[in-house]
Amino acid sequence: MLHQVLREHLTSVLRGLAEAGLYLPRYVEQELRRYLPCGLLTEGFARVACRDCGDELLVAFSCKGRAFCPSCCARRMSDTAAHLVDRVLPEAPYRQWVLSYPFKVRLALARDQVAASRSCTILVSEIFRFQRRQARLAGERPVRPGAVSFTQRFGSKLNLNVHHHLVVADGVFVAAPAGAARFVPLPRPDARALEHILRRVVRRTTAMLVARGLLDDPDPDDPLARLHAEALQLPLRFVQQRPPNPTRLAAFLEGYSLEAGTHVHAHDRKGLEHLCRYGLRPPFSVDRLFWLKDGRVLLELRRPAPDGARAVVFTPAQFVRRLAAIVPPPRAHLTRYHGAFAARSKLRKALVPPPPPPTDPRPGSPSQPAPKLRERRLPWAQLLERVFSQDVLTCDKCGGSRVVNAILAAPEHARDALAKLGLPCEPLRLAKARDAPVQLDLGASRYDGVDPVFPD
Repeated sequence: MLHQVLREHLTSVLRGLAEAGLYLPRYVEQELRRYLPCGLLTEGFARVACRDCGDELLVAFSCKGRAFCPSCCARRMSDTAAHLVDRVLPEAPYRQWVLSYPFKVRLALARDQVAASRSCTILVSEIFRFQRRQARLAGERPVRPGAVSFTQRFGSKLNLNVHHHLVVADGVFVAAPAGAARFVPLPRPDARALEHILRRVVRRTTAMLVARGLLDDPDPDDPLARLHAEALQLPLRFVQQRPPNPTRLAAFLEGYSLEAGTHVHAHDRKGLEHLCRYGLRPPFSVDRLFWLKDGRVLLELRRPAPDGARAVVFTPAQFVRRLAAIVPPPRAHLTRYHGAFAARSKLRKALVPPPPPPTDPRPGSPSQPAPKLRERRLPWAQLLERVFSQDVLTCDKCGGSRVVNAILAAPEHARDALAKLGLPCEPLRLAKARDAPVQLDLGASRYDGVDPVFPD
């Protein structure tokens, strides 16, 4: 369905912007277009066949998009989360910190990637400052905190919401003799500590935004800023919001919110991987997209919103514009390593042991059992199995193993092979741009439209 929406309405949205003299940045249009060949056999595939029974399977190529493609983002989520748990995060308790911003700050961070990066650095530095102070009170120094940050540009309702998820070690690391490191646990932060951290974050973030001139109104001729402003809007709410939960570990100030209530203990590696996957998750799942009878797109929420809404509805053009608004700029790091987990940290080698060296292949070298090298990334077959729950290298009929026989990367070669196999080989074409709907002036009338939020 996502492919159908983009295939039928992308050119119309781009034409509507062009007629108004507005053009999206090249990277945004490229990200929208690169999704269209994703998963199509006519654009290229790999042929895998069973060694025992000869049963063949065609595996289509992916677009490797990093903005909204559900399958590619899910593969990257599984790959990065496994890498963090296996090779970066040592065995220790961890806590999730989440910082959200008011609407005007979200728009400023969406416009300037440097400001978004610096805002995350400000949050990390204030959390580390709090942890160092706690460690000094416990008589430990010098210490080194550690964290991994994930920057998300979307909310649950596909609205533009630049915010940060942090997985922070619930303690600090201290250098030990012989190049080792020792972990020192710290007490759980309380609401008063969160308020102090948030107050400093708000003051430093505001000063940074003012210095960069980002709190001024954006240029009205900037098409991407218009899409950002539109994507910030949330549907109207007719149900009164629930009061904040006093037992939740959170702090609120001037539209900012800081939460730190989620915690995993030191031996819960599956829970830690789930926490990392949550920070790396895609904007939505295609299983929660539905067509309505009037041609609109319904996005079912994963869980009911605080106001009781269970779904949001967009016109196809609105949905495409929302996708364009959440596309991250190029060379923007959405996952970053801080403190003891940073690449240049002196403690990183002590926390994460390097892989064993390869064996000497020269003849005459002493024979000894070679330690198996750890994979830097998960193999593609394992990623497909994690995302689609199907092992493409295991035969469904006889249980044997499949091997890759051929890789057809050129679309014309892939279509010729599909034609010989008797499979559909016609590529899917982009629909032509539609004319904008004509607005008839019927005078003032009572509003009887349907709000795009469906409360109980």
